[in-house]
Amino acid sequence: MKTFLWAGGLAITAAVLAAETGSTHFPYDPVKLHENIAADRAALAERPDDTGRQATLGLELVHLSGAVEWSHPIEAYCSAREGRDLLERVVARALGNLDARETLYCLYIKAPWPLGSRARAAAQFAAIRERDPARAQAAAARVAASE
Repeated sequence: MKTFLWAGGLAITAAVLAAETGSTHFPYDPVKLHENIAADRAALAERPDDTGRQATLGLELVHLSGAVEWSHPIEAYCSAREGRDLLERVVARALGNLDARETLYCLYIKAPWPLGSRARAAAQFAAIRERDPARAQAAAARVAASE
């Protein structure tokens, strides 16, 4: 059964980060996440078209939603929604950004409505599979293992 937001959200995000970056530099500590988010917002104020920074901020916001889903469910929902919206804008402008696509896939597949959507998850999975079939299978395996 899924929680208010999404069970295992933090573990999924950490797995995506570890697979892509070789580290989990986004901390589990909500205070540190808030600091990183504030710094990324400031950087985006100076360079609003920086899709790399938008993707990082979106991933941090989704990560924050997993870190605070039990203690602050409204903040968790708002963070996940804002992160999702940022990541959707990133993939619309940078079609090959597989980090953003994989995070969206995990979010869509794990989150209940109104954040989650099996159809949107399938679309992100298809886009990942088209560009990197091995990565798509690894993402599907991580999601399956977390259920």
